[in-house]
Amino acid sequence: MAKYKDFFLNLMMTEELQLPLPDEGDHVESLKDGIVSFLSFATFGLLPVAAFGGFPAVFPSLGEFDLFLCSCALTCVALFFLGAYKAHFSDKRYLHSAAETVLLGAVSAGVAFFLGRTVEGLVRDFSETFQDRWQD
Repeated sequence: MAKYKDFFLNLMMTEELQLPLPDEGDHVESLKDGIVSFLSFATFGLLPVAAFGGFPAVFPSLGEFDLFLCSCALTCVALFFLGAYKAHFSDKRYLHSAAETVLLGAVSAGVAFFLGRTVEGLVRDFSETFQDRWQD
């Protein structure tokens, strides 16, 4: 069987793993799915950044903390609509799915934010300690 790799792989897929063999058109569908996933991640990933980039042009008096709050609010609104849309493909109610998505997104963003602040503090302390020792 080592000579016939395609035969061996097809046999393992169908008999051992009980997976269907891919059709010729599956590659095109996989590429389409990948492009749609990339575009949706890029679009929703740019929303928080768009608040920092676009809001100062419209509201020049906003400070850094206000921009942060606007970014959080825009992200929550986007997650709400994304969760409501997700319910269209599942058996969950729209409001339940939207609230779940906002909650999971908020927890994930909060953990990432506080981990980033912690690592920033550790790096700052380490660099100050290193600079003090280097200058002595």
